[in-house]
Amino acid sequence: MVRHDRITVRYQNMQGETKKLRLKNYPAIVAQHEIDHLNGILFYDHINDDAPFKLDPNAVIIE
Repeated sequence: MVRHDRITVRYQNMQGETKKLRLKNYPAIVAQHEIDHLNGILFYDHINDDAPFKLDPNAVIIE
């Protein structure tokens, strides 16, 4: 799964105000991962059933 290295997140705070947050690099990747969880998507949902150990050539590698 490809994760973008820059994202903009729009959300509402506890007072109902709409906010916008721009994230880049690692925080952007982590936010996308957590948003997946909110949408009911887990890591194993991204695993290729036919080749579970094959690396995605478009994957973002974090060292």
